[in-house]
Amino acid sequence: MTNNTLHNLLNAFAQGQTAFDNVLIKNANLQAQLLPFVSLRKACMPGANFRHAVLPGANFEGAIFRGSNFEHANLLAANLAWANLAQSDLGHTLLASANLVGINLANANLVGASMPGADLTSANLRNANLTGVNLKGANLSKANLFGARIDAKALSEAILEFTVMPNGECVTHPREQHPTMPNLANVMTYTRLAVALEPHRGIQPASSAPASSQANTQATAANPRQESVSSASSEAQQASKHIWFQFTENRADLDLTVTTAQKL
Repeated sequence: MTNNTLHNLLNAFAQGQTAFDNVLIKNANLQAQLLPFVSLRKACMPGANFRHAVLPGANFEGAIFRGSNFEHANLLAANLAWANLAQSDLGHTLLASANLVGINLANANLVGASMPGADLTSANLRNANLTGVNLKGANLSKANLFGARIDAKALSEAILEFTVMPNGECVTHPREQHPTMPNLANVMTYTRLAVALEPHRGIQPASSAPASSQANTQATAANPRQESVSSASSEAQQASKHIWFQFTENRADLDLTVTTAQKL
């Protein structure tokens, strides 16, 4: 597609036409264009510039926008299911309630993106930068976050079901509940396949500790010479208010369940 044809496309849109499916154009400059509900299904537009474009309700299903710029674009409730936006810039992009099922966002920049309520089922987010992203109520079921940069707080507000975490673990929890911060902090630092516990399981009171730690405390108290040291240590532990998290790993291949305790 030539620049002249792109100009014709914009003119056609201004006259009421919204469907431009299967178009082919490279490095299209659509910066700051007002294109609500435009349809570019299965379009091939690598390297396109949609920076600051207003695209609410747009239909980009199956489109190829690899290496494109959507920075600060408005894609509210847009359909990007199975679209290819690998290596694209979506920094501070509005994607609230967007359909992102199966989207390819590998190595993409999503710093500060707003995605509450978005459906990211089966999305490819490998090595993506999701720093500061808003995922409140977003569905990340079966999504691949391997190598992605994201914090536990953002994920604690999303739905995780058979989701591949940044460290390669497969995590799930009941759909009706959100994972807790301790759960996510734990599974994001472990390096083995695991299942995160539900919010109401595995969390002991702040004063609790594994049996081995309790035994050490009792042994110390039994020694008069170490009684004062033990008392000071107990006060320090109480002040730190560490949470002991009991973590269970189900290994079907070994036919056993491994339970460990981790201080967060």
